[in-house]
Amino acid sequence: MQLHKVPGGNDWGLEPEQQQGLLHIVRNEEVIKEYITSERGNYGDYYDGIYKAIRLKETARNC
Repeated sequence: MQLHKVPGGNDWGLEPEQQQGLLHIVRNEEVIKEYITSERGNYGDYYDGIYKAIRLKETARNC
């Protein structure tokens, strides 16, 4: 919202490529570094779930 974007669209909830996470592990004395793409976020679904839990007494199904 600070960027004046409205939820929806093909790129909504995706992190820019330059903000990918870096997985850094050591396995059998070998250093492995790999960039990880974030999964699409969606706070709308989160808040819909909160509403349903409070107002409609539904329970979480995908925890």
